[in-house]
Amino acid sequence: MAFDKLELCPVGALTAAWQNVVSREVFIADPVEAARTSIHTWIDIAEEAGLDGLEVASALAIPDSYIDPETMLDPVAAHLPVRTPVEGEGQDLNPKYATEIINRCENKGVQIFSLGAFENLLHPDPKIRAQLHAHTLRCARAAVSLKDAGCKAVTGFVGADWTKSADENLALFEEVLIPLFLQIQDMEVEFRVENCPMPGWNNTGRFFYNEASTPHHWCLMFDIADDHGLDLFGLNYDPSHDILMGMRPETSFAVLDDNGDGHRVMSIHAKDQHINAGKKAKYGYHGKRSNLRSEWDRMIADHGMPGMCWHNPESMVKGLSVDFIGQQIGLRQILGDVSEVPFIIEHEWNPNRVQDRERVAEMLFISQQAVRAFDTLAAVECATSVFCDKHQIPVPGVLNPLLDYDEDSDLRADIYDA
Repeated sequence: MAFDKLELCPVGALTAAWQNVVSREVFIADPVEAARTSIHTWIDIAEEAGLDGLEVASALAIPDSYIDPETMLDPVAAHLPVRTPVEGEGQDLNPKYATEIINRCENKGVQIFSLGAFENLLHPDPKIRAQLHAHTLRCARAAVSLKDAGCKAVTGFVGADWTKSADENLALFEEVLIPLFLQIQDMEVEFRVENCPMPGWNNTGRFFYNEASTPHHWCLMFDIADDHGLDLFGLNYDPSHDILMGMRPETSFAVLDDNGDGHRVMSIHAKDQHINAGKKAKYGYHGKRSNLRSEWDRMIADHGMPGMCWHNPESMVKGLSVDFIGQQIGLRQILGDVSEVPFIIEHEWNPNRVQDRERVAEMLFISQQAVRAFDTLAAVECATSVFCDKHQIPVPGVLNPLLDYDEDSDLRADIYDA
């Protein structure tokens, strides 16, 4: 008798885990050649670490970036050999370079899942905003060139104009970003927006620089996308940001599902978050706001790598760290088949930000095994549910109440009344 095989997520990594594949001096001197070296090196690392693929960090090259590196909290990197200067002509991915990348991916058994261009697409400076839109389109064209390596998406932020209200930003999203995303859709490329609130992306003292940071706003944006026939606009879900915001994967997925947007989850960032209960008690979820030693001093949490931490179920139940198994069960409940949803490890473990190839590869090798184990156990839990339903027997034990969908409830789970 043949049984169905468990459907699992492919596992990858964001290449910003090792930013400086070449020295900063070399990168500034020739950003395109430095990025060309970087992406080839990362394809090799993916094979060594047992990864299925990569999300290629595709930020603006260092000479072109508008962000003060001392302010930026998130590690970014420019590993896609393109240029988008604020002045003058840009430089698309050279067809010769695209062929080299595709061939190396094929030889190493590695995919390119997406190109990660994490920029503020609603930046209030019109000149910078135009630069970022041009760069996003350049990345989309590169994704088309890398289609044979499996690339089908650009991943990034919506961002925010911090001089405007949330309602004004939603109107701006419809006015300036829907046309941009429709251009990307015309190339048959997805745009996957991440849910990071983007704290530290400016020194104005604000916490939010991304309107797509809560399930409510995701749904509002997806409703606008539906109105314009924008189907290839979805979510790159990062559970660490939900934990930072006082939310959690299972409830966020329930809200999406209730709005008919479960299918919009297109990829997952595997990054843990560990809330410091003492700092939360002192500063609240939005962190320290005065007497800052640096932008990092604002945070009440520390990032970690999936599987590379103490396994603390109590912390997970309290929403102080990520329950990846619960997340992957919830993902299957809203999507069913997850075999095309990449589970991408993102390294922002701050005390371990050492830029060393061997150390990064070893860390990713360990973490990818944990991610596969979490996903496998989630798949088993869901297969057990199907088995018991088929044979009309109860599943033993106690189901996580946050996943106990109530068909009579508007939200499929009494997540707000618990």
